[in-house]
Amino acid sequence: MKDALWNPIYDSTAKHFLGLANTNTILDLGCGIGMWTWTLKRLRKKAKIVGLDSDASALAQAAKNLGFELELVRADASFLPFRKGCFDLATCRRLLINLGPRKRRKVVKEMTRVTKVGGLVASAEPSLQTNRANHFSTIRGNLRFSRRLEIAISGTDFTLGPKVAYLFIRAGLRNVDVFAYLWVTSYLPPRYHNLWLSTVVHGGGFVHALSTVRPPPQGKKWEPLLREAKRLDREVRSQRKRKVLASVTAIPVFLTKGMKPLPLS
Repeated sequence: MKDALWNPIYDSTAKHFLGLANTNTILDLGCGIGMWTWTLKRLRKKAKIVGLDSDASALAQAAKNLGFELELVRADASFLPFRKGCFDLATCRRLLINLGPRKRRKVVKEMTRVTKVGGLVASAEPSLQTNRANHFSTIRGNLRFSRRLEIAISGTDFTLGPKVAYLFIRAGLRNVDVFAYLWVTSYLPPRYHNLWLSTVVHGGGFVHALSTVRPPPQGKKWEPLLREAKRLDREVRSQRKRKVLASVTAIPVFLTKGMKPLPLS
């Protein structure tokens, strides 16, 4: 399987960030065709993983895509059919951005309910500085396509990524922490992100965008970032030739985690 929003280069960092050494049971909400499930299995091979989605056809495709045994459950993520505290980790990717604020809070509350005390709730959600599809138009150079895309994603909140932490805190989770990846942007201070993404999306490319934030952040080596930027530029050029949407490579994704605390006495 190939995942457009995840490169295996992120695996070791994500494994360390999520602290999966003692994670034996994982619930993947909104698992779809199994992209995040597949990554979780690589991160924690010994874990039992349950994939949940409301779309029967997506679950059928997940069963075909994933080359390992797992339990697949058809259910609404806001009404989980599991008892309290039965998973070490409840997680989702690209689920919360597609929900309204009220249902989003309900899903995080349910994730917290089915997680063991001391266990983790985690999400991986993308983020752009706008909710419009204008970011996509310059890469395709086709405004009509961009408008169709804007309609298609009109219910998607692409600004959610860094704000998931507030949802977690509101749900009563503790030790909430956030890590951003696209690998290049994760090394850059937040004050550079708008400039960097704008440069990428409006035709400058990843290598050119890095030149806008020189010198590199203190303590960070520049060459690995430059190599990754060149790789991403090659991918964009390849996608342009195939006339497919290339801007997905410019979207940073925010991993957010929080620990379920002991209940208040």
